Amino acid sequence: MDPISMFDVFQNPPMRHAALVHLPIALSVLGVLLVLLSAFLGERSRAIAWTAMGAYIILAGAAYLAQWSGDQAHDALGAMSPAVQELLEEHESMAEKVWIFAAIIAVVLIVSSVTSGRVRIIAAVVGLLAGGFTAVWVAETAHHGGTMVYAHGTGTTGRPAAVSPQPDDGEEPDLNPDGAAEAAPPDDPRLAHFREHIRPVLVETCIKCHNPTRRRRSADLDQTTMASILAGGVSGPAVVPGDPEASWIIKAIRHEEDLEMPPNRDKLPAEVIAAFEQWVRDGAVWEPLGVGETQAGPDAADE
Repeated sequence: MDPISMFDVFQNPPMRHAALVHLPIALSVLGVLLVLLSAFLGERSRAIAWTAMGAYIILAGAAYLAQWSGDQAHDALGAMSPAVQELLEEHESMAEKVWIFAAIIAVVLIVSSVTSGRVRIIAAVVGLLAGGFTAVWVAETAHHGGTMVYAHGTGTTGRPAAVSPQPDDGEEPDLNPDGAAEAAPPDDPRLAHFREHIRPVLVETCIKCHNPTRRRRSADLDQTTMASILAGGVSGPAVVPGDPEASWIIKAIRHEEDLEMPPNRDKLPAEVIAAFEQWVRDGAVWEPLGVGETQAGPDAADE
């Protein structure tokens, strides 16, 4: 792989996570083998015991790094079905414990290496059992991740995480629920402004983190419908039609009041911020997003 391709891999959160998860898997197996060899050789295996300890220290660091990359990959995913969401959360819960297990085993192996007699034997046995358990735990964690990728296409190019199909009764939902945002006829220039300048940003940058299928929805805000935008999240309504200064979405994209949208990135271009201000000022006209638009596609994965 050429350097540019490698750089591209580590710029893409799901691909970066896929590249980093292999080291903990290999180290968990290597650690068990080293501990087993150390136990078999007894007193003659001090060097191997120290090597095993080092392997588990590295495993703890690698597992923590893989967990961090997994969190970044999660934030790059879009909406997903409840089944995939449940599998993802179980995968993350298991992954969070790997580095803790590895750190505990490293401490046990230190005890085994600096002691003698019965204490050394007990520590070695505990280390061996814990190492075997950790290897199985890592394998099961990896199996969850592999199932999401290969069975559901989560995080892969061209196959976004599956979203439960929405019922289609043949009728368009209300464009402006509760009359809170002004309705607009099809030829209204404000609707054209929404389609050209607002909808693409919502789909590519916002909805992957602010959608109804994510249990860890950012700020508890759903941006897939106008009703949910008007309902808002932890800070209140995201949009107050006609009043950009009172709309939290405007404050967030301006990076005001300790808010930043998108997170951990530079501000959106000035012309995009101005377009959102104009959209809110002109009444925040809206039309429903399609099912495919309420999930992050491959181009949105590295946002």
